[in-house]
Amino acid sequence: VNNTGKLLAGGDMNVTSTKALANGSNGVIQAGGALALETGAALTNDKGGVVSGATLDVRAAQGLANGGRLSASTGNATIRSGAAVDNLGTLHAKGNVDIADLTGGATVAVGNGGQMLAEQQMRLAASTLTNAKGALVQAAAGTTVTASSVSNAGTWTLATQAGNASQLNAGSLLNNDVDGRI
Repeated sequence: VNNTGKLLAGGDMNVTSTKALANGSNGVIQAGGALALETGAALTNDKGGVVSGATLDVRAAQGLANGGRLSASTGNATIRSGAAVDNLGTLHAKGNVDIADLTGGATVAVGNGGQMLAEQQMRLAASTLTNAKGALVQAAAGTTVTASSVSNAGTWTLATQAGNASQLNAGSLLNNDVDGRI
């Protein structure tokens, strides 16, 4: 499925494809209610593309590449992927952001070269987790990370609100680069 136009719903929207789903640079997939996207292959949201719902539930069997904006305007954003999650754009939720493999575990690589923003809590489960130079990962109410290795060269704000606990569980390697800030 290739979208370069607009798929709009005033309420909930479910988009399911057994093949890849590509949202082009001018593509908009937007729901006033819950938005659920499920692909049997990869999901690509190009720079300038918008995927947005009140809540956002993405399940991409063969990976997610986001160069545009993935957004949950009033609730949570849940990302489940069977392969790498690469964010070069913005991933935002008014509520929680939860990124993991298809079963909720930590077996896929997660890379951030853009912005990952949770106005509540963030949960990241990955085999490897990389936050590139100039990139931002930020949660208001705490962050939980489970990964075999974590590499940070960008800015990582675990909690912007005082009194919120965060956990960073790096199995074998935690590398906070000279430019990195946690």
